[in-house]
Amino acid sequence: MSNIYVTAAFKTDIKNQAYIFMKREYVKDDYSPGRPHEKVLYGPANVNEFPSLKNTIFEDAGIDCAFGSHNPGEAYIFERNNVAKWIYPSDSRRDRIIQGPVPISTMFPFLHGTVFESGVDAAFESTRKYEAYLFKGDKYIGINYGPHNPGRLNYGSIKDYWPIFKGTIFEHGGFSAALASHLEREAYIFKGDSYVRIKFTPGRINYEVIGRVKKLTDGWDGLGSILPRREVILSAYNG
Repeated sequence: MSNIYVTAAFKTDIKNQAYIFMKREYVKDDYSPGRPHEKVLYGPANVNEFPSLKNTIFEDAGIDCAFGSHNPGEAYIFERNNVAKWIYPSDSRRDRIIQGPVPISTMFPFLHGTVFESGVDAAFESTRKYEAYLFKGDKYIGINYGPHNPGRLNYGSIKDYWPIFKGTIFEHGGFSAALASHLEREAYIFKGDSYVRIKFTPGRINYEVIGRVKKLTDGWDGLGSILPRREVILSAYNG
């Protein structure tokens, strides 16, 4: 039996709302960026409530990474070395998988030969169209996943490309999840029961931490009140 915190997240097309995943469970959350009014709008519920995820690897093992696409209503969801492009529901259940699940290196051939073809710990979309940041262990890669110029933008260690994490629990990687904010050039990074809010500038290494590293119960009251989840609770869904 193990504790499960945030494993994946992405913002939706509805202002200040996000889907947040804890492996096989999820919540719909109003995270009120920059304001202390975060609350869980729906959940925790099992991911098999999404019809398109039933009888897939995501129903069996959950979602362990995600980032929102710049195409409205789309997101990329990961489970170990697999990924799918997903149309997610806003106010309806009209979700569907439009590509995958397939191996990561099939969806993103430019990740072949990197540590990221076997899985991604955390990711979030940039403010530049079709660009995203991916993290695994102590490694980082920036990608363009668009239809015209897909490929790597930069690749190396987190400490070299993200010096803002020096001296924090995030310095050596191992991020649990990340969430791009609806606020311009801001994001949240999660690790276990902690998180930090950052500001970033695409193409430049002049990011900044906003405030300090905090516990989820300090700023994410709704989410913090239901975490951690436990594997034994998740297993109950399978009878």
